[in-house]
Amino acid sequence: MLCQSLEVFQMEVGLSTNIFSKDFKLLGHLASHGWWKHFWQLCSKFQVSVTLSRKYIIPLLQEDNHSFMDVICATDMYPKEYQLAVQWLQRFKDLHSLGDFVLIDGGTIDPFVLTRELSDSSRVFSVEKPTCADFRMFCLLATELTGMVHGSQILAPSQAYQLELFVPVSSLPLMAWMTSSCTPLPLFMFHPLVAIAF
Repeated sequence: MLCQSLEVFQMEVGLSTNIFSKDFKLLGHLASHGWWKHFWQLCSKFQVSVTLSRKYIIPLLQEDNHSFMDVICATDMYPKEYQLAVQWLQRFKDLHSLGDFVLIDGGTIDPFVLTRELSDSSRVFSVEKPTCADFRMFCLLATELTGMVHGSQILAPSQAYQLELFVPVSSLPLMAWMTSSCTPLPLFMFHPLVAIAF
């Protein structure tokens, strides 16, 4: 049960690194009130270093990828209100990493990202109800941060997938757990999968 609550906490905050190594004063607003937020706050206040094993940190799907919230928070250009709006939209659209925002070429933003449509991702996110202003800000920041304004590539087109790909729930007859190629252990809260060999 503790593992599942940690996974939910990580998906809510949206960072792809050890959350407890981050400064709570800078990023604590990304977490809703609860046990894990309080634990993070105490660790930060008393300068206690907590290191999670990699197996407890939700993995990214591609090599050299980053979570969208990591990029937003690292730029230091956006106030907390912008970060929260982006976080709501990211969860509304079931997006986690930069790889979720772009097509397979690594440089073209996925048109779905800029719509108001719900995702059919197999990942489990909280239910959000973003406003029109949140959508406008999200689209602006998504295009700005993914480098589409300058035409740069986010991810190399040939990036190796570290994990099996997500597919829509409706297209699968059976449920399975996602597993990493380097460990036989089941990982996290992602549900229906199809193993695709590259």
